[in-house]
Amino acid sequence: MGNIWFFGDSYCADTGSGTWCQRLAYETNKTIAHAGTSGSSIQAMLQSFLENVEYITEDDMVVFVYTTYYRNLFKGKHYRPIDLSAARAKDINNKLDAINQANGNNIYGLVDEDELNAYAHYHLHLWDQDEAEQLAGMICNYLINYELPCPVLHIPAFPDFPKQYATLPFEPITHEDNTFCLWDMINEFIADTGVDRYHVVSVGNHMGVPLTKTDAVPYVMEYINQYVNQSIHKRNK
Repeated sequence: MGNIWFFGDSYCADTGSGTWCQRLAYETNKTIAHAGTSGSSIQAMLQSFLENVEYITEDDMVVFVYTTYYRNLFKGKHYRPIDLSAARAKDINNKLDAINQANGNNIYGLVDEDELNAYAHYHLHLWDQDEAEQLAGMICNYLINYELPCPVLHIPAFPDFPKQYATLPFEPITHEDNTFCLWDMINEFIADTGVDRYHVVSVGNHMGVPLTKTDAVPYVMEYINQYVNQSIHKRNK
């Protein structure tokens, strides 16, 4: 039977009835042993994986869901991306204020004002997009090439997977633009069905309410099952 381990962000944080995580566990006859953490970063995913890797066996399955590289982990606390191009961000003080407002509701009350301002100054003065993408790519490559004793799925959550520095071990399989992330799969579902976007992305793993017209899980599972088949085929070569 074995376990299934999900490492990533909010796209794999909900493992309740009707979610794609629960469906995948059921279809592969696995017990869910670990779930993602909402708002977490690629660094946090690596840390969580390393804390659990010794418990993973050949009967298991591992699913990595790669979030955006704009997120950060500092001293065990999750920091969300910030938009320095906001219309009100005309000077440093206004930018800091905008950053605090943008992040204040997304970090679970764990970060105090000094830490949040330090993070804002880090983004204003030290953060570099190319360097952040390169670091994320190195972490992704480490996980992609890690020798595990069981089948492994590598699924980007967003289109900004650092393709310049990391190579996914499967073929893209979504319909449009030959893309491959959960964000694209859900957007395709919304475009095909015409359902209201808010009622899809604001629920659970951003895939709507199970067993309603907003439920994107059956649509997404068509792709996920292809990833499972690719992973098993690759492992059996």
